[in-house]
Amino acid sequence: MPVAQTRKRDSMQTREVKRQEDPLPVIGASQPPISHKKLSLIMIGLIVAVSMTNIDSTIVSLSSQAVQSGLRLTASGIQWIVNAYMLAAAATFPICGHLSDLAGYKRIMLSGTFLFGMGSLCCGLVPANSLSLMLMILSRALQGIGSAMMFPAAIGILFSYSAENKRAGNMALFFAITGAMTCLGPILGSWLIQYSWRDIFFINLPLALAAIAMIVSMIPKDSPTTEPGSQHIDWAGGLAVGLAMIALIVPIQQGSTVGWSDWRILASFGASLTLFVVFGFLDSRVGNPIIKLRIFRNPPFDISQLAMLVAAVIFQPIMYFLSVYGLLALNRSTLMTSLFIL
Repeated sequence: MPVAQTRKRDSMQTREVKRQEDPLPVIGASQPPISHKKLSLIMIGLIVAVSMTNIDSTIVSLSSQAVQSGLRLTASGIQWIVNAYMLAAAATFPICGHLSDLAGYKRIMLSGTFLFGMGSLCCGLVPANSLSLMLMILSRALQGIGSAMMFPAAIGILFSYSAENKRAGNMALFFAITGAMTCLGPILGSWLIQYSWRDIFFINLPLALAAIAMIVSMIPKDSPTTEPGSQHIDWAGGLAVGLAMIALIVPIQQGSTVGWSDWRILASFGASLTLFVVFGFLDSRVGNPIIKLRIFRNPPFDISQLAMLVAAVIFQPIMYFLSVYGLLALNRSTLMTSLFIL
């Protein structure tokens, strides 16, 4: 056999052995098959729960001026109310995904839906006094944590109970519908704001109850994770990546206000970089890390994550600033601004 072919064969065998020794992580685990009708009902419950968070983000952006006026807040205060949700969700998303794998997707899905509903209730009940800003920020953070719990758990449930040849289609349908639900936020917000800004939060309560009822009745009991060492929770990694996300997001939000060369902005970026390095070090030394970084060796996965990052970076700020632009700069009604956003 020619030397070139021998080297090529040896190289392919080496790569194959390496893949077997260090496989990419798998999301969830296959569960006993269920009927198509029951899976459809499960998907409806998951869509209701996750869509609730997407609709809420657009409603709050559109109604921010009404909330600001109702609670007599400053422009900076209402911005922090909008940002508190994103900060809490970004900081807790990795650990919530980790917990959903360990504690069970159904359990975390129910807990996240309940927390989001309670956060919505608290937002709607905040009194207009000196504590308004603090209470709203805490309530919005509770919503953010609930959202961070729901999303990975919903993906795990859908993946686990879908037949292998149906997973891609079910995932595509789930993301398409929940993403499209953001279009309802502006229209629903323009209708609710005519009555009270508090209704934009109270509307989540019946949706949360409906989602909880469907999840409890339709999704089978969680199967325990029994793999060796899989019950270990990587709290250190979760804390490191959570703080790194906060240290990254806050200066991005505040840089244009205080100046990008301000020492606090630079220090926060430096702290974020340091914490990400610490997280990478911890991840490499833990048997069951919070994020298996080796999955980033998969180029298609990397491209899809980059696309989602670009979409989020563009979409989230535009939703907030278009609402301010329509209401204040163009002096349009809430309904016209909602149609403008749509």
